[in-house]
Amino acid sequence: MVNRLEELSALLAEFPLMGHRTDEGEVRVLSVVRYPFLIFYVIDDMTDEIVILHVRHAAQDRPEEA
Repeated sequence: MVNRLEELSALLAEFPLMGHRTDEGEVRVLSVVRYPFLIFYVIDDMTDEIVILHVRHAAQDRPEEA
């Protein structure tokens, strides 16, 4: 599972728009096929870097907005 997460993280560097937009501004999400995990990330416009915000189990509730 860790290897798959690392592979997808590296792939995001090449294809940053492969994840879907969320309703949280510029945050995008990528589903991890074969495993019930979601990778939440943003694309830093200043540096064109991918910033992974967190990896969550798909069944886990999203935190409430503060």
